[in-house]
Amino acid sequence: MNALTDFSDVRELTPEFYFLPEMFVNHNRCNFGKKQDGTKVNNVVLPAWADQNAFKFVQVMREGIESQYVSNNLHTWIDYIFGCKQRDQEAVMSLNTFSKITYAPEKEGDFDVSLVNDPTLKAAYESQGYNYG
Repeated sequence: MNALTDFSDVRELTPEFYFLPEMFVNHNRCNFGKKQDGTKVNNVVLPAWADQNAFKFVQVMREGIESQYVSNNLHTWIDYIFGCKQRDQEAVMSLNTFSKITYAPEKEGDFDVSLVNDPTLKAAYESQGYNYG
């Protein structure tokens, strides 16, 4: 659960994190292989506060997302993701900047992956854009 413990990881949590505890448990006993250390990949390892209880994890996550604090501050998140703090000076002042590779070009001078000729580098840039922003 890197997104919950590593605050430099900026990926967002999907809605299922707030209503679907079953997604964290391998009820069908699918074979997901083994880790490099040889341990079998099975259920999702939840944060310590969840006591490896997927229902408790979802309940606490939902209480957080439905809290008064989130309701009172949702507009600031919208500004970061979709609004005035997404680009340019407002983004810089809000510490909301990312690599130019992760943005779609909107104006002259923006990074444009279609102009990259090296196929390996182009694939790397495209992958970063698809998986990051």
